[in-house]
Amino acid sequence: MGSLSNNIKKEARNLGVIFDSNLSFDAQVTRVTQSCFFQRRQITKIKSFLNFKDVEKVIHAFISSRLDYCNALYSGISKRNIHRLQLIQNAAARVLTRSRRSDHITPVLGDLLTLYKPDRCLRSSDRNLLVVPKSRLVTKGDRAFAIHAPRLWNSLPEDLRLAHSVSFFKTGLKTYFYCMAFL
Repeated sequence: MGSLSNNIKKEARNLGVIFDSNLSFDAQVTRVTQSCFFQRRQITKIKSFLNFKDVEKVIHAFISSRLDYCNALYSGISKRNIHRLQLIQNAAARVLTRSRRSDHITPVLGDLLTLYKPDRCLRSSDRNLLVVPKSRLVTKGDRAFAIHAPRLWNSLPEDLRLAHSVSFFKTGLKTYFYCMAFL
């Protein structure tokens, strides 16, 4: 390994994500943390000129998008790294709500994370149907994942949509496709 040992790197970047040799993602979390806190400081400087909805959009554009990018890779990372990412989210929530650093964050996050409850009872609320967004372009817009996926889900039989486990869903889906193709 004499000549190859000079070319071995401790970290590699792929699609903007830094992979380290033991997949701990320490360097990736450090980079995301630095970037998000820099963006938070910039947003703090201009938040007095913006209303709540605009600050929310800016935070989503510059902080939440960085936290969410390739977040599936963060599965199984250390508690220390999870804590560092949570600090970013807490800081962004404080900027948005204009709460002080000494204020407890749990009620602030609870207010921001309230679930959507419609004012009236919907006929489809207990059937696990997804909302299909409107598309402007019939040819290309209807093929977009955000539009096509809810349509496919809603076209499945109700017993599949209400499946109690992933294995039951997979088995039922295979049976459904088999019946569609051959019966």
